[in-house]
Amino acid sequence: MPRYPDFFVVGAAKSGTTAIWKYLSTIPGIYMTKDIREKELGFFSNGYGLTNLNEYLSFFSGAKPNEIIGESCHAYLTSVESAEMIKSSVRNAKIIISLRNPAKRAFSLYSWMVMHGYENKLSFEEALQVEQQRISDPNFIKRPPHPYLKNFEYYGTGFYFQQVKRYFDVFGQENVRVLIFEEFIKHENRKIVFELVKFLGIDTDITPIFTRENESFKVKDVSKQFFLRQTWERKLKGYFFSRYFADHLLNFRMHRNLDRKSKYEINPKTYSMLIKMYKEDITNLSNLLNKDLNQIWN
Repeated sequence: MPRYPDFFVVGAAKSGTTAIWKYLSTIPGIYMTKDIREKELGFFSNGYGLTNLNEYLSFFSGAKPNEIIGESCHAYLTSVESAEMIKSSVRNAKIIISLRNPAKRAFSLYSWMVMHGYENKLSFEEALQVEQQRISDPNFIKRPPHPYLKNFEYYGTGFYFQQVKRYFDVFGQENVRVLIFEEFIKHENRKIVFELVKFLGIDTDITPIFTRENESFKVKDVSKQFFLRQTWERKLKGYFFSRYFADHLLNFRMHRNLDRKSKYEINPKTYSMLIKMYKEDITNLSNLLNKDLNQIWN
């Protein structure tokens, strides 16, 4: 009989959700999809991801009866409908939310979007300037370069307080664990994963293998990268190549356009401006979590 997931990792984009997904998938007693292309299923988010229930549930058909099932999708945090949609299908679901300094996360998401050919603005500042224009433009909304429109809300999706509170209100704070990315990447990350496993009801002493995931590198030619993703990808699929072969060939071409020795760095003035604009929301979130995030995100 098809089974829904028992828990959901719904952290903000570029806040460690890929690492959490990968680590938890190695824990005996937990079943999660193994292929990165199957990580963002998006079924519980309107306008993004899968819409067919049977197709969605088929991704978890390999789970054994004694395993708990988990799904990871960053859209579930920013999509206002997701918490209620999950609750309607999985009443007793447990939720893991990962958060990161909102200014650094916004810049990291922009860098990732450039690297993967979804963003053609040559600077983070330019992308911020057109953010509101984009998300209110009917033509852009109809066919965004990335299938999840909110990925272009670099600034707007960094207001976490209401996003987290929504899950607390729907599932109860006792069924939600909030993980702070900056704490996770320190040496205590093993402790944090063990706490998550305990929260999920799994008894294990396994030591997860930790590796850095989803890094972003500079792009040599932004216009070329955007062209490859937006035009060349459609041409490849138009030739009836298999999904695997088309993805492999496209990634090969795109990787050749990367400078893997360099990474983008946020302009200090831009960072200072953003962190000031987020300050009130960070304070509200700190009070909600009983944790001084202004000290961590400074």
